[in-house]
Amino acid sequence: MWGAIRVRPLRRIRIRRETIHRHADADSHALNTAASVRMYTRTTRAQVIALCEAVRYLSTSHIRGDIVACGTWRGGSMLAAARTLLECDDRSRTLWLYDTFGIRLLAVERTIAKSHYPAARIKLIEGAVEETIPENLPTAIALLRIGSDEYEQARHELTYLAPRLAPGAVLIVDDYGQSQGARRAVDEYIHATGMPLLLHRIDRAARIGVLAAPPTGLSRLREDRELAAAVR
Repeated sequence: MWGAIRVRPLRRIRIRRETIHRHADADSHALNTAASVRMYTRTTRAQVIALCEAVRYLSTSHIRGDIVACGTWRGGSMLAAARTLLECDDRSRTLWLYDTFGIRLLAVERTIAKSHYPAARIKLIEGAVEETIPENLPTAIALLRIGSDEYEQARHELTYLAPRLAPGAVLIVDDYGQSQGARRAVDEYIHATGMPLLLHRIDRAARIGVLAAPPTGLSRLREDRELAAAVR
């Protein structure tokens, strides 16, 4: 009995220390943003930090394209993305938010307005993605966040949006580790298209990857291999 009483507080302290040190190397702006948007998002602190760091990378590396989110809840993740863009003095990108919204539409609008990002650069696309995509599409995408956990929705989003990812763009899948539907859709798409992408773990649920640019001379290398195979 006394042993159990001693162990419990020690265990709680250890968990808190792990939580504190887990993001010790994170950018201070990302940490502050994650704290400020937590009431507007269902994503974890680690996911918000990863999103902020990805947006900063895209801006400082001049990767072309817009920021796209499929599934927004109250708009917290896009609020984080917008604030990060403004910290980078980047107002050139359009924010695309795809969701059914419903009664949450006004709440999302208010959330995004807190960023003071240019209103003309914000597009809230209301309705099921099967109906709104491909009718409403960005020309190029720098960051694509898949928040759908159902196979058909995620597959539809990837089919029409992933081909618009620019070289060096970022793909984030919120529920890859916890949703068989999302994982199946992503794995099938990568396998079918040969997308050069390594998905890295953010936390238990989410994955992030940077789309590699085709190496210079890849097509020539392919031709050489095909010619060598024909000669044999």
